[in-house]
Amino acid sequence: MVSERTDGEWSWPGGWGDIGLTPSEVAIKVVKEESGFDVRAIKLISVLDKKFHPHPPSLYHVYKISM
Repeated sequence: MVSERTDGEWSWPGGWGDIGLTPSEVAIKVVKEESGFDVRAIKLISVLDKKFHPHPPSLYHVYKISM
């Protein structure tokens, strides 16, 4: 868990996937950037598709991947 800069609350590390990186590579990169820890992504926990949840219309189609 990491402390958010905006409000000091705790959350999981997260961010946008970079073009050319696999989901595992993105997870490893984001954890390093936000916590300073070196990790390995070993298991996919969940994939949430924004289109199946009550969100307002958006220009982006977003998946939330938990590893």
